[in-house]
Amino acid sequence: MDYILFVFFKVNVKYFDSDEELKEFMEYFKDELPNPDHHPHKVMWLVRWWKGIVIRNRDANLSIQK
Repeated sequence: MDYILFVFFKVNVKYFDSDEELKEFMEYFKDELPNPDHHPHKVMWLVRWWKGIVIRNRDANLSIQK
């Protein structure tokens, strides 16, 4: 797990706005995350999906609650 965290930390520079966002991403997928070194396209797809669906819906729910 430490190695995957290190690799995702390197990915964080490209895809995530903050360390908290990276942590949320990793917690959302838990043990289903592929190794970014072996499956970089799948990781990029998961990041785009997560930001496009999960984050967008969360932000929309926060806007509705205000």
